[in-house]
Amino acid sequence: MEMHSFRVELAASFDPAFIGKKVFIAEDEILISIDLEEMLARLGFVVVGSARDIAGSLDCIATALPEVAVLDFRLGRETIEPVADALIAAGIPFVMTSGSGGMAYGGAPLLAKPFAFDELRNCMGQVLHNRSSRGESTVSIVANRQQAGMDTCG
Repeated sequence: MEMHSFRVELAASFDPAFIGKKVFIAEDEILISIDLEEMLARLGFVVVGSARDIAGSLDCIATALPEVAVLDFRLGRETIEPVADALIAAGIPFVMTSGSGGMAYGGAPLLAKPFAFDELRNCMGQVLHNRSSRGESTVSIVANRQQAGMDTCG
């Protein structure tokens, strides 16, 4: 009986707009990152990468080419602006999170930590809906980084 209840809950979590969408996570707290990966998977997203610092984030988005991202405003002592700027340049929407009074950036919604599953679902839906309603397409971050003389991982 318990298994059936779990399956119903899991099936109810999926949103057709999220299924198979590639998501990147920038989060320096490992337990929060694991929880976030699990929540996003429950929604139907495919986590294509995660990083705990700015350099790792830039490398990962250059190779994984996500369709959407979840960014912690502060990674250690650094703020996420360079990663957010790269995503904006590539037309990739993102959600910002913060547990220490971060701020919204680039028009992205801000989720204050700790946040509930439904809050995450609503924000992800908002950024993906806004992107599709504007008809934006993803451009290659790899090309942008190569033009700027930056290395890519891989």
